[in-house]
Amino acid sequence: MTFIVVVIALAATGFLSARLGGARPARAVLRLVLGGALAMAVTFTVGALIGRT
Repeated sequence: MTFIVVVIALAATGFLSARLGGARPARAVLRLVLGGALAMAVTFTVGALIGRT
C-alpha cells in the first residue's frame, strides 16, 4: 500500500513540476516514478540483506 501511495505522489510531483516549468509532463512523471521506484527497491533490498525490513 505504501509503495502505491508513494508512486502516486511521485507522479503528481512530476506532473506539477513539469507544468510549472513548461516541460513535457509525461517525461517528468516517468523520470520521477522510475527513479523513485528504483530507489525504493534498492533501499528495500539493502534492508532485507541486513535484516532490517
